[in-house]
Amino acid sequence: MHPREEEDVDIILCICLTYIRFAKGGDNMKNIHILSIMFVLIGAFDLAFLGLFNVNVIDTLFGSFPGLENVIYVLIGLSGILMIAQHKGDCKLCKGK
Repeated sequence: MHPREEEDVDIILCICLTYIRFAKGGDNMKNIHILSIMFVLIGAFDLAFLGLFNVNVIDTLFGSFPGLENVIYVLIGLSGILMIAQHKGDCKLCKGK
């Protein structure tokens, strides 16, 4: 394995372990929901900067770690799917319908 790939794997493992520790504390679904909101907001800001200024913030910050960059994009996508799936239960406007 190339040394750069080993660094990417180490970073990905650190992120996964941090997520597991965060999710274990207290109410797991609440923590996962908070993480999902965070990743959806990161994705929204990234797309806004891309559209307004032609700057990909995630690529700028993590472009030297392509494995990490891909993990972030996957987490953003999964978080968006989770937010859509949980929307009716979480949304105060939709609960009454």
